[in-house]
Amino acid sequence: YYYDTPVNEPNYRGILRAVTKVKTASKKTENLLYSLLLGNIIFLLISSLGGYLFIKKGLKPVRTLTKTAKVIGKNNDLSRRIDIPDRTAKDEIYELTTTFNRMISGLEDSSNRERQFSSDVSHELRTPIAVIKAESEFALKYGRTEDDLREGLTHILEQAKFMTNLVSQLLDVARLENAQDLTFAPVDVSGMLTNMVHDYTRLCAENTEKQITITSQIEPNLRMTAHEVSLRRAITNLVDNAIKFTNTTIDISAKLVGHELVITVSDNGIGIEQENLEHIWDRMYQTEQSRNKKSNHGIGLGLYFVNKVISLHHGTVTATSEPQVKTTFTVRLPYNQSEE
Repeated sequence: YYYDTPVNEPNYRGILRAVTKVKTASKKTENLLYSLLLGNIIFLLISSLGGYLFIKKGLKPVRTLTKTAKVIGKNNDLSRRIDIPDRTAKDEIYELTTTFNRMISGLEDSSNRERQFSSDVSHELRTPIAVIKAESEFALKYGRTEDDLREGLTHILEQAKFMTNLVSQLLDVARLENAQDLTFAPVDVSGMLTNMVHDYTRLCAENTEKQITITSQIEPNLRMTAHEVSLRRAITNLVDNAIKFTNTTIDISAKLVGHELVITVSDNGIGIEQENLEHIWDRMYQTEQSRNKKSNHGIGLGLYFVNKVISLHHGTVTATSEPQVKTTFTVRLPYNQSEE
């Protein structure tokens, strides 16, 4: 092989030629090719090993997640969590791990609530069933006169009404919890509340146990889109609570405040202790439970139902109370005036 290159210098002009043997050049080229091939092989081995170790380390949380999921599925242990890896950047693995932990926490909370709910319902049903059984056995063994039988049947009827009310409330709650959205339609809120006040005024007038006066301040022409049946039931539950625990008066008001419809139900009854206010919206929660059960005043589903209905209307419901003075429930709903 030879290689020529021109040389243009002041003192010399010509051609510079480099010559090498063909055999020597071929040997060097061959060595270079071998070196490149060997280098590529070594590079591929190192890259493969490094990639394997990197992927293995990166997928460790995924393997842990899979293992934890299998343990949870096998043992039904919702208390298990995945340790969140120490990462400076919140990458996809971090998000996957935190999302999985949040999902399991939600499932655990739901499971605990359902378990407590089932326990509470069983406890509530145990007493009326026991009373019905005892009264029936007593009437069959010792009932000799019509008065004896009538007294036993009266107790049985009271417990049957309680159980009917319990089942009805449970069905209402189940329907609401399965409904993600409600079908809204134009509702005349002023007319609905006015009729409600009229009905409850007549009902209280017929109550011989205590004298209750109902007053109202309902702004006219309040119309909005809502689910009338559930909204009516929610307000009815608030009024029923007021009737149960008031001393003499109940006040119902409805007015437009800014872009909100504000409905309040107040009474001058025994009130709610401050430490209980945040819990009254929980399922099956009751304050002074022994008093409620003795008076057959409820099972703790009414306010839970109210809170659920108002939430589905994208509103809020709150309670304020000064024991033995005044208790007020306030419903706030976003006001979108219906066109009717």
